[in-house]
Amino acid sequence: MDEPVSIEFAILGLLYEGPLHGYELYRRYAGRSGLSVVWKVKRSRFYALLARLGRLGLVAMDVREQAGRPPRKVFRLTPEGQAALRAWMTEPVADSRAFRVEFPAKLYFCARVDPPAARRLVSEQKAVCDAWLRLRRLESGDRGFEALIRRFRTGQLAAMTAWLSDCEAYLDGRTDPGAAGEIPGRPL
Repeated sequence: MDEPVSIEFAILGLLYEGPLHGYELYRRYAGRSGLSVVWKVKRSRFYALLARLGRLGLVAMDVREQAGRPPRKVFRLTPEGQAALRAWMTEPVADSRAFRVEFPAKLYFCARVDPPAARRLVSEQKAVCDAWLRLRRLESGDRGFEALIRRFRTGQLAAMTAWLSDCEAYLDGRTDPGAAGEIPGRPL
């Protein structure tokens, strides 16, 4: 069985809150700040992903009759889908390239479903980022272009680690990122 991709886990996360018909599910995805910022998905692709989740046994569909209208397909999370979502959202991202897309989605759902697990997730992800940074520093013999790229990657990893500290503060209620509507280092 193929593993779901991260956007499919986001669909599972939306269904964690309760059954929804397809259009409402897409509307919640597109309207939730954070999710549609992470992935841009057309409605047709969204429905294809939803159908795939059904084939994987993670989502079930019920057909509900409506007077004078076509039947409505209502999707719900299966126990397997719930277990898959929990396992995914509590596991740190293993690849630094996937971090930008996957970690915010994991944090989004984990903070809603299990706040203590969200704090653990951030802490564990910081440890993973620190390990990535140590690996970059161990290979310091590069010169020229290689050194330039290494500095770039090291800077990205340091920024991830700093952002994870912001996540901890946010989860603890110490800050409200974006409350002032500014991006650090950029004037309004």
